[in-house]
Amino acid sequence: MHKWIMLALVIAASVMAVVFSITEAMKEPEHAEEPVAENELRITGTNFEFDQAEYHITAGEEVVLSYRNALGGGIHGMAINGTDINLKDGESANYTFEPGVYDIICSIMCGEGHTEMTAKLIVE
Repeated sequence: MHKWIMLALVIAASVMAVVFSITEAMKEPEHAEEPVAENELRITGTNFEFDQAEYHITAGEEVVLSYRNALGGGIHGMAINGTDINLKDGESANYTFEPGVYDIICSIMCGEGHTEMTAKLIVE
């Protein structure tokens, strides 16, 4: 009798696992990518690096800076030296830059590679 109960429990658990897996696979990712607006500069951070080493924008034009953490890429932030910009995941800010080269750094202590998590913003 105990064998039948154990078999029924194993089958029930297996069915529940399959249903849960299918349900999770059908969900939309939390960071479903929206199209980038014409005046938007979207920067994505992942484990100890930004998605580009350099970003280029035009001086004197207002730009919307937006920051995202890549899925599974840890928790990071983005600050731009020489400005008051300090964004966390999902945040954005409007800014008009003067010409120059700005350092982009990770603003959240993220581990051993934190100090190497940098990029350049080149404003021409």
